[in-house]
Amino acid sequence: VAIDFSSADDETTIRLIETTFLCNNDKRIVGAISPASDAMRLDPESIRIDPVSKNWWIADEYGPSLLRFNTDGNLLASLQTPAWYQVQ
Repeated sequence: VAIDFSSADDETTIRLIETTFLCNNDKRIVGAISPASDAMRLDPESIRIDPVSKNWWIADEYGPSLLRFNTDGNLLASLQTPAWYQVQ
């Protein structure tokens, strides 16, 4: 998502410039889905952009995992949380 913030005369304007959909093997990743769907679910808790590669790192609560996406929104890697850190 690209957003433009501007402020003039005590008024702030926020404008959506671009949206990039996240996907895994050409399947769009969604937030909430019905139980019958086979789509990958995502509940993002935080997002960081790598300053060198510009890849996106997203912490996912559902995994729980750390996901890496390229700038086109394609999933590159999924790092799962070790079992000893997961809540039982």
